[in-house]
Amino acid sequence: MTSEHSGWMRSKRAVEYCDMTPSQWKHYSAAGLLPPCVRDTRAHKFGRVYLDTWMELRMRGLWADWKQLVQEHGERRAWDTMLGRLKEAS
Repeated sequence: MTSEHSGWMRSKRAVEYCDMTPSQWKHYSAAGLLPPCVRDTRAHKFGRVYLDTWMELRMRGLWADWKQLVQEHGERRAWDTMLGRLKEAS
C-alpha cells in the first residue's frame, strides 16, 4: 500500500483526496484530464503536489490555460509553468 506520507497515492485514495466520486474520476480519466501519474506493476500512483495543483487550476478557472500549454509545449512543461503561476499568485 502507498504510504500516506510519501506524497504518492493510488487512484482510490486520490479520488477520496480530491473529494470526488469514482464516476467523476472515471469521466476525467476517460477524457485524459487527470494530472500526471506514475504506473508501477499494479497501479497508477498520483503525486499529492500534482493533485493539489490540478484542483487549484480547476478552482481558479485556469484549466483551459493548462490544456493550451500542453498542446504547445507538452505535459511536463505545462505542469511546471502552471505550478509557477500558482506560486506567484499565492
